[in-house]
Amino acid sequence: MKRIAGAMATAGLCALLFTGCQGAQEHSIVKAKEAGATVQYETSEAAEQFLREELGAPTVYKNHRVYQDGVLVIDTDAKVEVPEVTGINTYTVSNRAVEQHLIDAFTNAFFAGEKIYNGSYYLQPTKKQRKEQLEAMKRKREEGDLDPYGFGKDENGDWNYDLNEAIQEFEESMEYLPDEVSKVEVKPAFGMAYRESTGAGKWVDRVDPNSFYGVVETKHGNYIYALEKYDRDIKLHFYKQWNELPIGVGTGWVDGADLMDGTESGINTMTEEQLKEKMDLSYEEAERLALEKMEQLGVGLELYDWDYTVRYQGEEGLTENNIQEGGYKFTFARTVDGVPVTQTDQYEGAVEPASMIIEPWGHERCQMIIGPKGVEEVALYNVSEVGAVQYEQVKLLDFDSIADIYQRMLAANYSELPEYEKSRTIHIRKITLGYARIVDPMERESIGTLVPVWDFFGGSDVEGEEVTSRDCGEHSDHSYMTINAVDGTVINRSLGY
Repeated sequence: MKRIAGAMATAGLCALLFTGCQGAQEHSIVKAKEAGATVQYETSEAAEQFLREELGAPTVYKNHRVYQDGVLVIDTDAKVEVPEVTGINTYTVSNRAVEQHLIDAFTNAFFAGEKIYNGSYYLQPTKKQRKEQLEAMKRKREEGDLDPYGFGKDENGDWNYDLNEAIQEFEESMEYLPDEVSKVEVKPAFGMAYRESTGAGKWVDRVDPNSFYGVVETKHGNYIYALEKYDRDIKLHFYKQWNELPIGVGTGWVDGADLMDGTESGINTMTEEQLKEKMDLSYEEAERLALEKMEQLGVGLELYDWDYTVRYQGEEGLTENNIQEGGYKFTFARTVDGVPVTQTDQYEGAVEPASMIIEPWGHERCQMIIGPKGVEEVALYNVSEVGAVQYEQVKLLDFDSIADIYQRMLAANYSELPEYEKSRTIHIRKITLGYARIVDPMERESIGTLVPVWDFFGGSDVEGEEVTSRDCGEHSDHSYMTINAVDGTVINRSLGY
């Protein structure tokens, strides 16, 4: 589920990546960057018992430790999830080529028979729309609201959004805008023509080989449909377009996990019972539709998890009174030999400093929101292709060894809190054994390895000088630590190794 409870100290984690635990380095798949190579894993004999028994993994793991005279507390009361298999292999894995037939499959699964238009042209405002926008902006100015979107001021005290400048630019562009919406029907594909402003309300047509941006007209409203390609990151997604909102009024879906687990600026807490009351369709109906669409898509992903979600509309963010509708968010993942690829809130591949050579490569995932009128949003990232077995029945560290690494390394990662934090209590509520894709930092090819890892999920309570936040972590998909189940090394999910 979907709550980011606070980032790890990056520098500390990177420093720890190459240390691991004592005795683990001799089998480490993570080597210093100048070494580059991975080493062979040990294999074990085919087991007759499930991994939980073989590794001595409990169903619940509890541990409570206090550090730095109470400045840091690690409170572990976690259910331990282990797949019901007798062994795990490692596999090669690569990005699936994004050929036109994959884009067509995505389009047909969700928009078969619908008309799709070039979004750059379609969404260019007409004279009438721009006039209505100007009137709303001027009303805000007359009311003294010079920050209608809540962007605040910069370090020099100037508004980040200059309302007066925006009004002037809109007025100057009026004469160049079309009288009617420009509908140019297109087929979703990379290499779409788009319209770019050159200033003073003038526009020029260009072509982008790495993206597509369209508008789909349906009986349930319009959708924004986009394809994005950046290096090794490929994203296919769409979402319902909410038109004609007053200036400064926002809308969007908020995950149930965020609302159930704690407090955050702009978000009020809700219980599961309160969320259920906002649901406008049954879970069974929503799941049936989600599974049906994924089968039509045909990329081989299986249902991994789900969450409640609600859509709000208002100037002040989500409140109890401005929820418009409820729905469900479904997460899909690849499962190999009965072992799922663990899903976390770390989706994108990070970019190394300029001195490093690894390119970003985001993790494979698919999320779908089902609302009362059907599919509301879908995001499909980096479809993978699992290759050959590298090592069969790899020998895994026992659970006690993994738990010891977790306690020592997580405490080390938070040995120095940021200046704005007075104290932090980390709640670990779920521990999961599954697959993760890692890469060799010396390889530029889009080839990785699926390896078994342990992830430790939870949330944090933070006491700060200005902000205090609470997150019990009960429904969190934020992994505070990922440990290679074979050799005990810590994996940075952002970098992918």
